[in-house]
Amino acid sequence: MRRTVQYLRKARRFGNEMRYEQDRSAIALNDIRDQILGLMLRPLDSIFSNFPRAVRDAAMRYDKKAHLQIAGRSVEMDQGVAEALVEPLIHLLNNAIAHGIETPEERRLAGKPEEGMISILAEQRGNEVHIEVLDDGRGIDIDRIRNVAIQRGVTTEQEAAQMDSAEVLEMIFRPGFSTHADIDPMAGRGMGMNAVQDTLRRLTGSVRIHTEKGKGTCFSLSLPVSITVQRSLQFRIGDHRFGMLT
Repeated sequence: MRRTVQYLRKARRFGNEMRYEQDRSAIALNDIRDQILGLMLRPLDSIFSNFPRAVRDAAMRYDKKAHLQIAGRSVEMDQGVAEALVEPLIHLLNNAIAHGIETPEERRLAGKPEEGMISILAEQRGNEVHIEVLDDGRGIDIDRIRNVAIQRGVTTEQEAAQMDSAEVLEMIFRPGFSTHADIDPMAGRGMGMNAVQDTLRRLTGSVRIHTEKGKGTCFSLSLPVSITVQRSLQFRIGDHRFGMLT
């Protein structure tokens, strides 16, 4: 009996020592992870600083007036992810001017200032960075998108009637989809909305659209701070090992 108690005490002590070592290893690994992230992260101002000129040039090209407001320049993000976002963000900015912001005369008639407002807002929420591209233009005509999609065979009249507004807006991301009879390559610099979505997906991010007719549109992008180092839950099913981002 005494020997059994001794074995149990030794087993308990061994278990405590193992847990202590595991905790030490976890702390060390987290510290290494934080150091690696610190080396890779850069403020978003490294890419945002190029956008005011892009907006001015696009506004002049379309004979419109637009001012760019930027918030969240100091938000840090993986340099590789940030650089991959440059083309999609420029596309969204050009698209806002070409198709969102009205002409000065149209804005006067609508009771708006002649100069349109475009905003890029960045914010870190936990392990994600949220970037919004907003404009105070004409908004997206959901009924027009639905009708064009039916005319071009993207969907059927019956299916379109059952779609809510969010589902109709998702059709904007279909390859080659456009409500314009003539494609304007300057609006997106050769990049379609489907390419914007594909880039976000490659970066394990997402994009959503919020719009109100006559008041403006917001493209909301969500991405991980870094795609190089991410937390994951590992598990095994049979002979196969899987990892799931947490």
